[in-house]
Amino acid sequence: MDERASGVASLYDYQVLSADERERARQLRDIYGFEFPLEVFRFWRWHQGLSAPQQAAFADPLGLSLVGPFDVLAGKFDGVELAYPGVLHYRFADDPPEFVTVFLGEDGRRVGLWFDDHRRLAPVVAYYYRDDFTITALGNTVFDATRALTVDCDDGLVEMAADDPDYADEYAVSRRALGELVASLPRADERVPRPPALDTGDGMGVVPATIGGSAATEALLRGKRLWLDGPRAAGPVLEQAYRLADRRTLAGILSVQMSNPVLPQVAVYDIPVGSYYSLETALAHPARVRVLWLSEAGLTELPDLGALTALEELQLYGNQLTDLPASLEACQGLKRLNLFRNPMVGVPEVLFRLPALEQIVLCDGLPQADVERLRRKFPRAEVR
Repeated sequence: MDERASGVASLYDYQVLSADERERARQLRDIYGFEFPLEVFRFWRWHQGLSAPQQAAFADPLGLSLVGPFDVLAGKFDGVELAYPGVLHYRFADDPPEFVTVFLGEDGRRVGLWFDDHRRLAPVVAYYYRDDFTITALGNTVFDATRALTVDCDDGLVEMAADDPDYADEYAVSRRALGELVASLPRADERVPRPPALDTGDGMGVVPATIGGSAATEALLRGKRLWLDGPRAAGPVLEQAYRLADRRTLAGILSVQMSNPVLPQVAVYDIPVGSYYSLETALAHPARVRVLWLSEAGLTELPDLGALTALEELQLYGNQLTDLPASLEACQGLKRLNLFRNPMVGVPEVLFRLPALEQIVLCDGLPQADVERLRRKFPRAEVR
């Protein structure tokens, strides 16, 4: 463990955990690249100890599911070979590096631990909605956040019951379930509050750097404000700022995030090994690529993929491709190809030289004669 500031180290005193929990703590560190505070283990223990009705209340009406580090504690990563770095697990494309999702809401809400500085400051809990990227602080701990979310949900039920009296009894049942859930919450540990933050326009701001002086703080402010205009442009600026402020863990998270900007889903344990979603990354590891997703990537032409000799699936949905290059013939093992929503006027000739094709999704408006010719060439394939 890195050296931590006084008052923070106790949050990571894993000696108080059971042997099994300490093993999970090591697994979390291996997957994420950093450690989680004890409250994550205590919360998991509490949640697992809830009665079936109480757990049901957490899902409905509260509308939350446990994800992120709780998936590790639930054993979902056990024996899984990861195709992508674990720190990307439930990391959405626009998530700031400080934010690590722990709850997912049915209403598009994302609740997560917010680490201003892994080495020197205790995390807090914050949330934001999928369509409104204003991040709001919820409390010092996951328990505080759960209490606040439950109270907010209960207030909403009171309003709905007043507006819809015919279903007042059903709302009352939900309120009782929430009340039992709150009553079971343990008292959260006392914690030093988050230091005052400088405004960056995202709702959380930046806690001034303790290393690197005013230059580091100014760099953090500049990078965080740029983030609101787009992570891709802000990435290099913000990563340099993190390093200047000696916030090395955040710099590492950002580096991984920028190297893997597009994933098909946030549960990384479900992404098969060999699946790539960045052309740059795929071309850097050609022998490993079995699945390549380039859907809606703004492509007007497909680059030479001839080095991807192990390629089995190519997703090109929603681009601006009018043809496919002859070099694709090198991918003799290609089985599945998706060309839907591309402005092609004919079936690319290279397809007839790919003998392993089993599934071909074509774009609309192609000459029927071309399509029938393709079906005759691959009578056992699914062509649509």
